[in-house]
Amino acid sequence: MSRRFWITSYVAGAMTLVACHAPRASDMQPDSSQQPDGKVDEGRHDAQPSNSAGDASSDAEVVPGDASDAEVVLETLKGHWEPMNAEHSEGALSYGSAVWNGSHVFYWGGIWEEPNLPQTFKVVEHNSGGLFNPSLNKWTPIAAPLIQARGGHGATWNGSEFLIFGGAGVDGEPGAITQLGARYNPATGVWQTMTPVGQPEPRMVPLLAWTNQRLLVWGGQSDRKIHGTAALYDPASDQWRKLDTSAFLLPEGATSMWSGSEVFFWGGYDESAQLVAGGGRYDPSTEAFHPLPTTGAPSVRSSPLIVRLGHEFMVWGGTVKTQTQPPARKWTSTGAIYNAAADAWRPVSSRGAPSGGIACRAWTGTYLLLWDGPLAEGLAYDPVQDRWWKLPQEGAPSPRRAGCIWAGDRMIVWSRADEHTRPESGAMLLLDGE
Repeated sequence: MSRRFWITSYVAGAMTLVACHAPRASDMQPDSSQQPDGKVDEGRHDAQPSNSAGDASSDAEVVPGDASDAEVVLETLKGHWEPMNAEHSEGALSYGSAVWNGSHVFYWGGIWEEPNLPQTFKVVEHNSGGLFNPSLNKWTPIAAPLIQARGGHGATWNGSEFLIFGGAGVDGEPGAITQLGARYNPATGVWQTMTPVGQPEPRMVPLLAWTNQRLLVWGGQSDRKIHGTAALYDPASDQWRKLDTSAFLLPEGATSMWSGSEVFFWGGYDESAQLVAGGGRYDPSTEAFHPLPTTGAPSVRSSPLIVRLGHEFMVWGGTVKTQTQPPARKWTSTGAIYNAAADAWRPVSSRGAPSGGIACRAWTGTYLLLWDGPLAEGLAYDPVQDRWWKLPQEGAPSPRRAGCIWAGDRMIVWSRADEHTRPESGAMLLLDGE
């Protein structure tokens, strides 16, 4: 599977990708046995930052990122974990989608490594899924659509239907990129395909967002090409309209997020493999681009985590270049928060902050929750107090490459215990006062 595809899968599809975890220092060491087209571990920004993703030097060494203050003792937020019922569960596979609609989490698609011959596994993509009701702790299987199975697709909710577009089959090769989008109505249990007429070029890992009237498809990648294009889809008329994005270039390695009215993006590399010092906001209703200020902004970086904190955005973590010779890339535990109304940045405390590579996150309305699947531990950030906390660990899921999502009043962590074992399992974290 193309390394570049899976690196970008977190970048563009952050809202819907399932599997994510933070790297340990041992994970960051170069592996001479890893082939250039080898699969990157799920959910990292880049388990082994590759030269094809923008390193200026072919001899660049991967090193661990900024260490947080080891002497800081963090307090633990009050809360508890509840086990999830696995009966009739389906979904939450690697690179599948997980979308919350207010009552259920929609898990669909993805890939997993199925036992083949002794000591070998084959990658299998799925077009199955399920709806999970967290208040009842109950799963409802959903019928498979008549479209190609896939992983690395985008997904969102429009108030009555789950919408999916993009993705690819096994190996992420150009010929395996899926051509059709689809819509699923949970009230009727009916799937419908989207018209291909006028649709954007098929792509892997696009950002999907509902604009209150239409589906926005933004960015993505295919055949080693970064898509800086966008389009709107109208479910009522089953029609596509391409948007004008000629005013800017979406950098490789940039991270994008939907604000509710605009796309917010930051970081990445330019065409000369230099880190980009900036980002922008794009309004699909007016097709207008607004560059972000650089005063007080985070340092230049690739593949940062971007989280919407109500009316603000937090840019945190990602990889930066060292001043060593030869140049190297490392995780950083620094960041900043952008306020769109003020068009200004403020810093994020790195005191007690975790590794800058954690991608599994959820916003409660009060706290940003980060969960490190392999270590089975997590932290929370309070943007009002600019303070980090520990998450409860008793009853948490066992160590794994896990995906998480906020479901109204709890964080759901759900996945397989390892890459080759089914069924999946998980737990729900309920915080006091949330």
